[in-house]
Amino acid sequence: MSHEHHEGCSCAHPTDDTAVMIGQAQNLTHLAQHWLTRSRPDLAAPFVDLAQTLLHKARATNSEQQFWLITVKIGLAQAREAKATAVRHARAGLALARRLVEDADPISAIACANLGEVLLEIDNPPQEEARELINRAIAVFSDPSTVSEKYNAGYLNAGAAHFRELLQSLPPQ
Repeated sequence: MSHEHHEGCSCAHPTDDTAVMIGQAQNLTHLAQHWLTRSRPDLAAPFVDLAQTLLHKARATNSEQQFWLITVKIGLAQAREAKATAVRHARAGLALARRLVEDADPISAIACANLGEVLLEIDNPPQEEARELINRAIAVFSDPSTVSEKYNAGYLNAGAAHFRELLQSLPPQ
């Protein structure tokens, strides 16, 4: 991998095509998420498409960056009220997470929570599967050993609290 050195800077930025494409896909994913949080799926969609194209060209569709793009695709499908598409993306995200990380990793928990949530949004939801997935996510988020620089305690605690509330809002089994 080649690196570019900026004058007066001790950084080394990757300049090979693959690294640039993956970095730009990450930036586009963040932009798509930005527009989704502002209820603008119409503006998020082009960024999702561009990010996916870059990840395909970089041959990085079996990567953590692809996982994060899938989470945005789930949100985009939810915003468009495309429930079946959201479930399909959530199942793909969980399958990818299982290939990338161990079950006790926060990425796996996020994937479980995503699928559990979208399953609850469909007509006649498979409540038992959704509850199991959400409980698995809560267990990982609540485990102090998952706290890291990337996943701080506040983020994990907030996730666990959100999913506990979601479970409490469900009708009793």
